[in-house]
Amino acid sequence: MVRELKILSVVLFTVLLVACSSSGSMQLTQAKTAPIPSGKIVALKVGLAPIPDSSYSGATEVTRRLKAQLFGRLVSEGAFRQVVQFDEPADYRMEVLLSDTREVSPGARILLGVMAGANSLNASVTLYDQATSSVVTAFDVEGKSASHPFSTESGLDDAIREAIDKIMLVLQ
Repeated sequence: MVRELKILSVVLFTVLLVACSSSGSMQLTQAKTAPIPSGKIVALKVGLAPIPDSSYSGATEVTRRLKAQLFGRLVSEGAFRQVVQFDEPADYRMEVLLSDTREVSPGARILLGVMAGANSLNASVTLYDQATSSVVTAFDVEGKSASHPFSTESGLDDAIREAIDKIMLVLQ
């Protein structure tokens, strides 16, 4: 009986610990064909992927936040010298298309705790070289916040940050 209780305690502790941190993943569909030279300009488009029967619950807000944070990080982390709107002249074009989002309401988080799940987003990213009209890299990213209601990483912005971390990892 004592042994089973110890095992159950360890399993429960592990589940709660895992629920306390955000995470992200990335799946390459096309590896980077060439390094991105420093000092280049990228035109950024963040939008919704055309998927039928998808509700895109909260997708407009996620798209807005993702674009705002990505604009800053692409320059601040040295991937590009400047980020411009998608229709402006640039050396590269980047499309980030959101295919799924999930936002857990604060009420659900309070009432259901870890069982409410995580905030999450899935997006496909494609980077094009304007000079050659070729794809430089393409990949899918996922960002998830923590599930635990008392975690400091349980917000929607944490899921967005995780997705952007993966985007930056590929571009570096």
